[in-house]
Amino acid sequence: MGSGLVYHLGQLKYVDSASDSTDLNTSLLIYVAGGVGGAILAIVFIIIVVFMRKSRQSARAVKHMRNQMDVLEARVAKECKEGK
Repeated sequence: MGSGLVYHLGQLKYVDSASDSTDLNTSLLIYVAGGVGGAILAIVFIIIVVFMRKSRQSARAVKHMRNQMDVLEARVAKECKEGK
């Protein structure tokens, strides 16, 4: 019974489990490094945007103060001329 049956199952290949886990560790390391690098890049970008925004806000405040000082000086000069 079954003397004429022949099955081809394919090739048998032995894989070293250490090299297989090394490949998995390498790809996992690449993904983690990419994620951490992307997160750091995003944080740096956010810090730069916040710094630039604060810098512009500070520049506007200084400009406004200068304008107020000029107006005050003009009023004082006007009063001095009228007082003489």
